[in-house]
Amino acid sequence: MNRFFGVMAGFLLACLPAAAQTQQPIRVNCGGANYTDSNGQVWQADTGFNTGTASTNTAVTTGTSDPALYQSNRYNQSAAPLTYSLPVVNGNYRENLLFAENSPAQQVVGARVFNVKLNSAVVLQNFDIFAAAGANTAAVEGFNGRDERQHRHRI
Repeated sequence: MNRFFGVMAGFLLACLPAAAQTQQPIRVNCGGANYTDSNGQVWQADTGFNTGTASTNTAVTTGTSDPALYQSNRYNQSAAPLTYSLPVVNGNYRENLLFAENSPAQQVVGARVFNVKLNSAVVLQNFDIFAAAGANTAAVEGFNGRDERQHRHRI
């Protein structure tokens, strides 16, 4: 695996089931400002991270009705893992992580490979955005889980 290097455009954390929902969905525009998507849903500005660098790009991302959401990201090239921590109530969750490989220098298989952990469990291992979706194309990876404390996303 290449040196640790992760990037994430945004993520959505929603409590399941909807009928018993006490936790409102949490939407974070990783590396970016507040954003209202095409469905009128508000994504809050980048928050809850421990390290990394915010970045923007001008690439037009296909495969989504919200390409502007993929024009900001947070990445990390150091050995310390990039972690997002957000407070949530106990319960079952659906987590959607949004990715797009919008960096021309990384648009080759194997250029950016990383792992993702949710609450210490590896949910994506040796994940390669370009191999999964290609250049400038949205990729959404979703996971169901249960949490009894803060959600932690380790990229």
